Amino acid sequence: MIVFLDIETTWQSDLFGVFTDNIKANKTLKDPEKINADLAKKTLEAKEKMCVDKDFNEIKMIGILIDGEYKKMSLIEWLEWDKENSPFYITYNGLDFDFPVIIRNIIKQGIECSPRSWGNLKSYLDKRGNSHEDLMKSLCGYGEWKSLDLLSQVYLGKKKEPIDFMTCTDKELASHNEEDLRLLEALYDKFKFIM
Repeated sequence: MIVFLDIETTWQSDLFGVFTDNIKANKTLKDPEKINADLAKKTLEAKEKMCVDKDFNEIKMIGILIDGEYKKMSLIEWLEWDKENSPFYITYNGLDFDFPVIIRNIIKQGIECSPRSWGNLKSYLDKRGNSHEDLMKSLCGYGEWKSLDLLSQVYLGKKKEPIDFMTCTDKELASHNEEDLRLLEALYDKFKFIM
């Protein structure tokens, strides 16, 4: 069963102090207003960086697309679903982001996993592609990174809808997640003959 998977993350609020412990205002600034503005800017940037940092983020949702049907799940719901099914996952940057983030979130949250679940997770990180195909690894050269949005524009003629991850609602995030999965599926369909 082919399953397209994409996760959405946010900054983990209880780790914010750890991440920002060394944030300081620019030493050349003397005006208190400018110092506060600099600190505010660096704080916002820290939250944005935390969202994509595998150790400092948390999973907001895991989206899957199966036979055109979109499902949004929590990490625990996905673990249960994954344990009961035998999926072959298609992701975009899943080897370096989605699955490592899933594993780190399981460990940080102390979620008990069966040996089968750990075995599945280990297999999804296998670069030989026995249970997971990372489309980014297949389409981009060594050390090269191109976004799903860029490749969608080139090969599908479709540009993703912009989203502000820091202020979006859960409904907007789910819509973005579904859009990513539908673009991933369409891109995979264009290239599956070389996979």
